[in-house]
Amino acid sequence: MKKTLFTILTIAMLLVGVAGQAMANFFDETHLIRVVYNLNGEKEVMTDLGAGYNYTIPSGQTTKLDQNNFSLEQLHINDWSSVYVAYFVQTTSGISGANAFWFSGNAGGLNVKSRQWSSTGSATWSVTLNNGMTGNAQNINTQDWDYAYSWLIGQDGDHFGIATTPTVHKNLSGFAAEGDQYVDQYLYYFATPNLASAGLQVATIRTFEDGHTELNPVPVPAAIYLLGSGLLALVGIRRKTNLEA
Repeated sequence: MKKTLFTILTIAMLLVGVAGQAMANFFDETHLIRVVYNLNGEKEVMTDLGAGYNYTIPSGQTTKLDQNNFSLEQLHINDWSSVYVAYFVQTTSGISGANAFWFSGNAGGLNVKSRQWSSTGSATWSVTLNNGMTGNAQNINTQDWDYAYSWLIGQDGDHFGIATTPTVHKNLSGFAAEGDQYVDQYLYYFATPNLASAGLQVATIRTFEDGHTELNPVPVPAAIYLLGSGLLALVGIRRKTNLEA
């Protein structure tokens, strides 16, 4: 009897340990977090897309992330008109330095103010930790929850230090059109978020209507292509002149 009881207790402790490890795998440092929410609704879908997206320089690779997709059903609504998507990453240590942040934003850039971003008590860290307590890679939360991203950061972008223009999110109303639709945002890196600063654009984030996400390289500005073609033309002209001479 004692041996049986001891075996049961041992198994129970192992299960608790495994559960604890599983919980630690989601919503942690260097994890790319996607949040989809309806500004006129009540729900938000928070998804941990995995670790390793701590870009500190512009990325040259493409990464497809298709786990834990989102849907209108999860948001309890029938159309995309008021639905927005945003992304973020936070670290408190590691190769990127303490208290580094990454936020999604539009092509025009993104600015972080100097308050609330210099410690693990920041808004994003609170959101991350409290979502991680469920042990799930995806959570459907109410927007009136104290740690809802849509309330703390997303709705007007200014509650905890993100500049209001441009915003950190992208509207998904285009998903109502026929065909495979997607929207593009950019991932901005903030090396010193305790200071007011503009982020470095390090990747393109593409969100597809079927719910999956891609991280792509930042597009090369058209001016660079024009400069390159101009230089090639000059080289060609000079070479032709030398041959004629």
